Amino acid sequence: MSFWNKNPSSAKQKIRTENVPVKASPGTISRAASRSQSEARLGSSLPRSKPLGQTSRSSRKDSYSTKLSLPERSTSRKRSPVYQRIESDTSEDEGQESPPVNKRQRLTPGELDDPTRTLPSRKQFSQIDSTLLIHSADIASHKLGYRAAFGDKDLEGAPVCLQYPGSSIAERYELVFKKDSFDPVEEILGVIKDFTDFFLDDENAKQFVDPDTGIIRRLERARNLGSLEGFKSALVDYNSAVESLRQGEDIATILDKKHSVSESLVVRIMAQTYDRAVSPKVDLLRKYENGTNEIYGELKSNLVYKILAETKITSKQVFVDLGSGVANVVLQAALQVGCESWGCEIMENACSIAEAQKAEFEARCRLWGLQPGLTRLERGDFMVNEEIRAALQRADVVLVNNEVFTPELNVSLVNLFLDLKEGCKIVSLKSFVPENRKISNYNNNDPSNILNVAKKAYSTKSVSWKDEGGNYYISTKDSTRLQLYGDRS
Repeated sequence: MSFWNKNPSSAKQKIRTENVPVKASPGTISRAASRSQSEARLGSSLPRSKPLGQTSRSSRKDSYSTKLSLPERSTSRKRSPVYQRIESDTSEDEGQESPPVNKRQRLTPGELDDPTRTLPSRKQFSQIDSTLLIHSADIASHKLGYRAAFGDKDLEGAPVCLQYPGSSIAERYELVFKKDSFDPVEEILGVIKDFTDFFLDDENAKQFVDPDTGIIRRLERARNLGSLEGFKSALVDYNSAVESLRQGEDIATILDKKHSVSESLVVRIMAQTYDRAVSPKVDLLRKYENGTNEIYGELKSNLVYKILAETKITSKQVFVDLGSGVANVVLQAALQVGCESWGCEIMENACSIAEAQKAEFEARCRLWGLQPGLTRLERGDFMVNEEIRAALQRADVVLVNNEVFTPELNVSLVNLFLDLKEGCKIVSLKSFVPENRKISNYNNNDPSNILNVAKKAYSTKSVSWKDEGGNYYISTKDSTRLQLYGDRS
């Protein structure tokens, strides 16, 4: 079982027109009118709360007889205000306030630096085997039934490349579009904005964020007007600028001073990875047996981001996800925190997809020039897996999505927690301790008495099996609770 990601839909984007020599094609206007906003940065509730501008994907909402359901990798993801289109591209705007494209995102209070973390990848700027990547063009292309994003004049989807800060290898894209599906054009814009926000100082960012002549403004204008040549020209200039900054070590210098990854960038990388490695195979996750502990569901990245921040886990600590599904949370912890991150999953299809996602995740991190924490995925029953039991003895944070676990399994988990070290935090969707429970002579032998529980709330659209908000629990192992009771009795 696992939980992760998906972002709320947002309102449809506005269509803009501009009085310039370029004429927008009818196909492009249709595309813009039908496309909903991309998702926000990690929304972690935070992020995605998600400020990141992720791309939309087709809706796969499914209902089951159980409480959990497959993740809706659908509906467009909303994005933060920095990604919203400006009101108009017409000359009528002259004299009005410039669009806020030059306002760059900063770390929020929840994105605390870990001074012990080394952020740049040890393989930064080294050559990457292009075949290790799942390119955008591999999942969204003219051959796969997408249509040209810039009108019928481009029948082959306009192949382009996108440069990243951590490698000379560029990703292949086709500028195509399909309603309610992955949107390459929107992802390109989101990648460029995240790059500018995180990897550049104010001086180097000017050529990208200038509200009139910046590369981002040129790309947005070309997109809104359906100008294929304008979009490709701005993208060529972007790639050239990134390569120049990379070769001049400007990017490396900035990264050396950072010790944490912004929420927006975490969401961006996780969304890119999921779109390429998981979404095409998501139907395989439907194969499970109702009424058992083997039911699939995901915590969305906004909730994951919030949980990791609240537990205050650091890069020198250990995270374990019991029932890790396709490894969304395991990988996000490794990226967001930089910690050693373990997962164990019993469903074979989920395990296979998790391995594929891990490979794509590692290649993506190298593209971005970032060093995630060590990740380890185990197959099988986490109650008996020896590697997981050993990792639990070192764990600082344990996640278990026990939303539909049987009472028997929850009791077995409490007994398993006896081996955890003092102070270890256990995050669960159901409490292992009855609410308002007090230690007494009647229950003083109950192993759950070692847990000090804090009840937390999550917002709407934080889990895949329902839109409503709910509660989760952070239990801290504290054996002194029993000692204090013994001293009083």
